[in-house]
Amino acid sequence: MLSKKALGIARQVEIFSAKFDREALLEVYETDADLTPGKLVHQGFDRDIAETKMYHAFRDSGYQTNFLIYNRKTMENELLCLTEQAKAQRGECQG
Repeated sequence: MLSKKALGIARQVEIFSAKFDREALLEVYETDADLTPGKLVHQGFDRDIAETKMYHAFRDSGYQTNFLIYNRKTMENELLCLTEQAKAQRGECQG
């Protein structure tokens, strides 16, 4: 059985390897409070570029448009930029 420290290190390695998975197609979408993908903003394999495109689009919208990064390989939303209004609609903590 692995110790808590070993499990923590294993999880960090898992996160690190997922971050640099060049086979994972990442897509940045405009979205709504229900996280339904809308307009495609960016598509590519580089996580840093996808995150930068999303944050710049969020800033350029005056923080009034929601965005998400969707991983085509895992078929999961990986990162969100939500407006305060969307957070309130979703019942998420604001602060």
